Amino acid sequence: TRFKVNFQNNNLKNYCDMRNQAYILYKYNRKMAIKSFIKYTLFFLSRLNFRGFLFYVNALYDGIFVFWCKEKRYFLFIKFLGLLIFIVNSVYQFFYIFFISYFF
Repeated sequence: TRFKVNFQNNNLKNYCDMRNQAYILYKYNRKMAIKSFIKYTLFFLSRLNFRGFLFYVNALYDGIFVFWCKEKRYFLFIKFLGLLIFIVNSVYQFFYIFFISYFF
């Protein structure tokens, strides 16, 4: 049979979706929580994506035991990456303009 797994390329969206789904299913319908766990396990292990499976288990644990606000680390990483790209771009432009004006 076919099954649908909601999986995007963004880790933050995946984490929040998996955690919230685990919380809702564990709280209201535990049989569906077990089916969802099997579904995601088959999804990740069929692709040999062990890192993604561990990521899912972490989100599942946080959803079941109601650990919120862990997504801040993804926001901080995205802000750090944006700042790093801005700094590298600024340094590149500075040296590019400096060498162009110095030699030409």
